[in-house]
Amino acid sequence: MPALTANASGGKLPPQVKTITAEGIVRANLIDASPIGINIRSTVATYSGVLDELRKLFAGTAMAKEKKWKAGAFSYNTGKLRCPTCDGTGQISLDVQFLPDVTITCPDCNGQRYSDEVKYI
Repeated sequence: MPALTANASGGKLPPQVKTITAEGIVRANLIDASPIGINIRSTVATYSGVLDELRKLFAGTAMAKEKKWKAGAFSYNTGKLRCPTCDGTGQISLDVQFLPDVTITCPDCNGQRYSDEVKYI
């Protein structure tokens, strides 16, 4: 992202990037799965439809076809490939007696929201 942004604005590339070819790219925006409101499942990527397209791409892979995974399986809200520990939220809440709950990154998916099975696609 920093290299695309620098290239588009005519700025200096980050030190780890020696060269980049991105003809026609005039702007780069990062859309991730960070929550945008109170509901942890509300993200820019969800509202913009980006995740719908990614799910379709994942469902089109050879492994997904072999396992008969449809696009819905790749939803971290309801899909069967979401992390079973955090139910696809990427974090878990710890009940600390007499103190406010503490929210931590899910130790099993490291905040990625998906089960280990998805890593091999």
